[in-house]
Amino acid sequence: MKQHMLIFILTLSTSVIFAQEAISSGGDSFSGTTVGVDFTLGEPAIETHSGTVVMTQGFQQTKLQIIGVREIDQLELEVFPNPTSDYIQVSWVGGANAVTVDIFDLNGRLVKSERAQATNRLTIDLTDLQSGSYVVQVRQSNQINSSVLIQKF
Repeated sequence: MKQHMLIFILTLSTSVIFAQEAISSGGDSFSGTTVGVDFTLGEPAIETHSGTVVMTQGFQQTKLQIIGVREIDQLELEVFPNPTSDYIQVSWVGGANAVTVDIFDLNGRLVKSERAQATNRLTIDLTDLQSGSYVVQVRQSNQINSSVLIQKF
């Protein structure tokens, strides 16, 4: 009797190990900017619906955790001329006037930083920089608001 019980328990324990797997002939995963779809061919429909936009079906049930996202007021940013040889004009609309404009090389090193207090336009002299590509990053309240790639020749 003990042998039968041992065989039964071992058989049951191995079936639990394979309980989280699905054997199918195919499936795929697609994702866009706002929606993602995962599917397995031949799976029965097991539904979970929510009142807003959440809908999951089938074996691929994910643990859903919704967190809040804080919106940052975006600036309408203009950086010109691009490409440039000596200076750039950085102007913006929206948000506060107190912004910091940082210029990084492509290795991520800060090569220049300018702060604008009471204006929405800044002229930055680039004559001391070598020719190459740079990232202009605009920060507002210590949060990165916009980034633009510029070329200096």
